[in-house]
Amino acid sequence: MENENYELISELAWKALVKWYGGGPPITRKVIRLNTIKKTSEVEVYPMEIAWLTTSRFGPYDSPSRDPLHVSKALSVAHLRTQIAQIMNTPPHSMKLWMETPDGLKEIVKENFKDQIFNVLACCKRLIVDISTNDRLKPHLSQMEITSMCGLHSKRKETASPSFIGGISSKPKTSNDDASENPYHTRSSLKNPGRIVIAGTTGLENLGNTCFMNSALQCLAHTTALTQYFLEDHFLSEINEKNPLGTQGKMARSYADLIKNLWSGTVGSVSPYDFKHVLSLFAPQFSGYRQHDSHELLAFLLDGLHEDMNRITNKPYIETQPCNPDDKIASEESWKNHLKRNQSIIVDLFQGQLKSTLVCPECTNISITFDPFMYLSLPLPIVKDRFVPITLVRNNGNCFKLRVRVGERAQVLQLKEGLVSMVPDLQLENVIMADVSVAQHKIDSKLPDDYLVSKIRFSDDTFAYEVEKNSECVFKCLHKRKSGIDFGIPFFLCFPKNSTNNQIHEILFRRISHLIDPDTFQIESVSVKMSTEMGNSCVCGNFKCHGCVLPRNDDVQEFKANTKFVIVWEVPTKEEQVVTHPSCLSEKNIALTLDNCFQVFLEQERLGPQDTWYCPKCKTFQQAMKKFDIFRIPEVLVVHLKRFQYGKHTRDKLDVRVNFPSVLDVAPFVDGITERTQYKLFGTSNHFGGLGGGHYTAYAQTNERWYSFNDSEVRTVDPNSVIGAKEAYLLFYQRIA
Repeated sequence: MENENYELISELAWKALVKWYGGGPPITRKVIRLNTIKKTSEVEVYPMEIAWLTTSRFGPYDSPSRDPLHVSKALSVAHLRTQIAQIMNTPPHSMKLWMETPDGLKEIVKENFKDQIFNVLACCKRLIVDISTNDRLKPHLSQMEITSMCGLHSKRKETASPSFIGGISSKPKTSNDDASENPYHTRSSLKNPGRIVIAGTTGLENLGNTCFMNSALQCLAHTTALTQYFLEDHFLSEINEKNPLGTQGKMARSYADLIKNLWSGTVGSVSPYDFKHVLSLFAPQFSGYRQHDSHELLAFLLDGLHEDMNRITNKPYIETQPCNPDDKIASEESWKNHLKRNQSIIVDLFQGQLKSTLVCPECTNISITFDPFMYLSLPLPIVKDRFVPITLVRNNGNCFKLRVRVGERAQVLQLKEGLVSMVPDLQLENVIMADVSVAQHKIDSKLPDDYLVSKIRFSDDTFAYEVEKNSECVFKCLHKRKSGIDFGIPFFLCFPKNSTNNQIHEILFRRISHLIDPDTFQIESVSVKMSTEMGNSCVCGNFKCHGCVLPRNDDVQEFKANTKFVIVWEVPTKEEQVVTHPSCLSEKNIALTLDNCFQVFLEQERLGPQDTWYCPKCKTFQQAMKKFDIFRIPEVLVVHLKRFQYGKHTRDKLDVRVNFPSVLDVAPFVDGITERTQYKLFGTSNHFGGLGGGHYTAYAQTNERWYSFNDSEVRTVDPNSVIGAKEAYLLFYQRIA
């Protein structure tokens, strides 16, 4: 990540640093200019990587594997064609280039050779290179896949045709080909075509890591006033093609087409391919098939739609004036000035107004501005305490599930102390904490007292074992059936030093007595074997031995540190029960509320060292005190829960539950507004998983019923599962009339 893992500097700066401090070798990158509508320039940190494989109509060729081809996104099709010809040892004029699109294969004609490869690949998933040969029965096709545009790749499974890898036939398909042979959904080849569905319950096909886009689009598509605006073609009379900040109406038209398909009530799902293509042209960051943020997509889309349909064709210059001391007058003046340059359906529905107050800590100079907002990004209050789920295994075999509250910087010792405080007859010195693989019925490792609780993941199974007092020997112990299958809850076998084998047997059978069925148990039906912690090898060192049986005698053995005991059962055992402690039932009591997030958002805070403000009175940058106040509320309120946190050296996602209501009253959080302060929830964008990966879905309401939109899969859901959903990331509220 830039500014964390690397810094981009000029060639002169690099040479100066090397001269002063040494180092190298240099990693050079070029500035490229992409021929998008907005003519963006960028430093190409990650060149495009293209990998290929060779196929024929009769199946794959056993051709030698080639190294991926690294090219610039700004490279022209003609230059790429020349490079491929050199590698394939084929004259360029004997090659044909095809684009694989949802409508089939389309040849790249000579007129398009000057196009940048970036723009071509934004329109298709693959390039197909057709190399003519004398053997007309066996034409070669070199199929090239984009494998990276920034060092990442996510491959999708495609339906394979009988004669070709990846469903590529020996001749280009056209849009008139049989839809059953086309492995791709085109803009008109839809899932469950012709099936009558409820309008507004149509899904969106995942084009490859586009769940973030589908999630935001479904929420926006269920914004009633906006959708009605597009369905009734009101946007056509308001498209502003001359706005240099817009897309000449292309974004608006593409979005309108998508909305009409989603609300046709005739198909189960549609492909947003055309929309994504237009999106990629004007927002290169969304090109390719990388995962993105649904909030970033929503922010760009709302801004793009606003500029495309801005009713103001000639924006007047408005000089900044000192703010009126009366906040109400200042707010009205600022809003009127805003409307002189910005008027659209997006402004009508989504925009509100914030009052921003900055106070200089040195001279107490105050700066007040009133700015529009499209959504509210609410921080999640930092939860300084953590609730760790623990399974407590008592010395008598009884098991309990608890949740222990500790500080964010606590160690395992504090976790044990918290556990002991909840279980009165449990002694601190008799507790061993361990990480357990429940599915594999084994203990992975002990957790030392100085181990940080923050390193325990939410998916980990943390166990606390009560052991015998003054036990000098502690070994892992697990259960195994006669068939060799592991089962049950593993535990620690503890006994004093110099214990005889008979004494160890006695301690062991006392420990497992809760599993013994007196009707079937015989002393010979259970054996105790000794093996090592690594695999099933025996402590005796004989690789053919899978565990020596612990003899029944009065001998004293010395056990190696890596010894583990395996109890082999030849008879059925009683089922172990885990009792749930009341602490596990109090999750709602520790969750945040949306009110908490609003309160933190409106609190005064000091700007960070990287966000200083220039004080016109002190003539220097200051870490001013900043405060927001909400002065105008929109018809549609979008709340962004800031779950993703980025620091200089750390990145994290806050998975804490935020309880949000179905009817939200913002009266306590706004100034001077007393009427129509209530909102009704109609949609949420949800994120599952962490920073390294994840999946987006959406909940949306249609005809008073809630639906789950998981890409193309749409189903009804219980409203109770929507309200306060732990995965909620964006909340969509409609103002109540």
